[in-house]
Formats: sequence, C-alpha cells, structure tokens
Amino acid sequence: MEKKFNPEKFKLVGLALKDFHKAIKEKDIFVREARLIPVKVGDELALASVFLASLKYVKEYREKFFKAIKFKKSSQLLFYTEVHFSHRDYQSSRLD
Repeated sequence: MEKKFNPEKFKLVGLALKDFHKAIKEKDIFVREARLIPVKVGDELALASVFLASLKYVKEYREKFFKAIKFKKSSQLLFYTEVHFSHRDYQSSRLD
C-alpha cells in the first residue's frame, strides 16, 4: 500500500530527482516548463520564463551566467516555472 501524498510534509530542497518526477507524474505537483515565448505576457512569471528558457537554449549565455554566479556545471538542468501543488486545498500554495 502506497502512502498518500501529503503537501504539508513535501520538501523540495534535498528531494531526489526521481521523487520529484514521480510527484509530477502522479500529478501531486504541477510544473510548467520555461518558454522563450510565454503564453501569458506582461507579468513577472512571463519574464522569469523567458529568462530561464534563455539559460536552457542559449549555451553561451548559460555558461557566462553560471560562471559569473560561480555555479558548478551539472549534467542535467531542468527549468520550470509555476511549480505548485495540484491538490485543490493547496493550489494557491506555490513551492517558491
């Protein structure tokens, strides 16, 4: 018997990537991939989406930015915006 997802005990920091993907797959959390051309424009989420997508798609920009902030290279980078819980009681509770 599997344990039911509990948003109050969910911790993003230190979470294994496979557990994060499992929460997405099981629709416990909702994520939207960063986009160069966001669906909704004119707010901070659209700006964040463009910024994150540019890091994802423009290698030279990503390398310079990560070097400037002293971020170590990683084998896999994931860029999401609007990460929040799917459960109706917690939909307004974003993980940021």
